[in-house]
Amino acid sequence: MTESIWIERISQIDSTLRIHKLEMIHSGWDHTILFVNDTLVFRFPKKRGFEMALHKELELNRALQARQTSLSVPRLTPLFIEETLVGLSYPLIAGVPVESIEDQTTLSTIDYQHLGNFLTTLHRIIVDELPNLHATHSHSFWDTMYAQLQQNIFPQLETNVSHAINIVYETFLESLSSNNRKPVPIHGDLTTANMIYNQGEQKLVGIIDFTDAQLSDPAFDFAGLYWTYGLDTVLSVLRYYKTDECKQGIVERVKRFYGLQPLFHHLLYLHEQKELDKSSPFVNRFLELKKLGGFK
Repeated sequence: MTESIWIERISQIDSTLRIHKLEMIHSGWDHTILFVNDTLVFRFPKKRGFEMALHKELELNRALQARQTSLSVPRLTPLFIEETLVGLSYPLIAGVPVESIEDQTTLSTIDYQHLGNFLTTLHRIIVDELPNLHATHSHSFWDTMYAQLQQNIFPQLETNVSHAINIVYETFLESLSSNNRKPVPIHGDLTTANMIYNQGEQKLVGIIDFTDAQLSDPAFDFAGLYWTYGLDTVLSVLRYYKTDECKQGIVERVKRFYGLQPLFHHLLYLHEQKELDKSSPFVNRFLELKKLGGFK
């Protein structure tokens, strides 16, 4: 859709909004993201059938707002066209995604503390408050992803890489059979792309995009930190994370699967975009981290 069409659509939703500037962000996998007047964010699903997911996100957002988390979360406003929920908007959180400044910025102890406190708050939200939040990371979910990798990706990978993925995946699937942990609300995509950093204040200030929020293993929310920064950062955040579970168990699940599985999402996405030739950096990171997981 062109800029003029987006302006027309937003005006259809809010006829009082005067749009002086519109910038389309192309980094979203599932959504079209628009910055309006440098002050508002509009987010629209790229595919149909996302209305329930938007309701889920609104529900979780209300629960987080009520708890005044240590890091800001978007103050979401639902966007309707003829009583159909079509998107979300929120005031821009001043800052930039950490992903865009990874080579210029080092997270501080205060940032670790805020992340630990934020995840504690999120993971302790009572499930009964979130009737639209469900579990996605079922055994069937991981089985399906594994089958997609084997069918679509493995024939295009070097044998040693597909073998390494097999070892990691088979070990994880075996562990699921004995899993009796109670799932908690998780962000589901806590990567540097969704962590907002204020360069003027030199600190993390917000967490965005709860599209993938669900009920799942709390260890999953440490995966993005592990993939980008490694074990020391995960341990630093865990120092401020409160849980009744042994934290070493979280560390092991991150090291042996959750912190490695970002590769699988990257591979499937690149395959879909017909850009699998760009996978080398992700594969190399996977092989590097796999060694830290204790695999032979």
